[in-house]
Amino acid sequence: MTSGLGLYSLSSFLAIKRTKDFSIRRVFGASRQQVVLYHISDFLKLSIFATIISGWVIAYFIALAWLDGFTYRTNIKLENFIITIILNVAIVLISVIYHSIKISNINPAVTLKSED
Repeated sequence: MTSGLGLYSLSSFLAIKRTKDFSIRRVFGASRQQVVLYHISDFLKLSIFATIISGWVIAYFIALAWLDGFTYRTNIKLENFIITIILNVAIVLISVIYHSIKISNINPAVTLKSED
């Protein structure tokens, strides 16, 4: 929950910071879908990379070390790791898509006219 809120606020901050970048892309012919996909793809790349590093590699070795202490041991299944990456991607999409659509609907002329 906390990571989802952090991702939501980071998405909001980056969307505000990159509004002119997205407006320039729109002026040069990018569609709204391309702007949304561009904004979402940045977060998805980072999220999947972080999930693979922390969620798969580190968690696998920690779980192995923890399970070695038990007499009756269970195997670690690949499905658990696949479910974590699917849930992570879902959280990223939910928290980022609102700002992406909001930025893509802004008129580029209004954004580029301001002197921020």
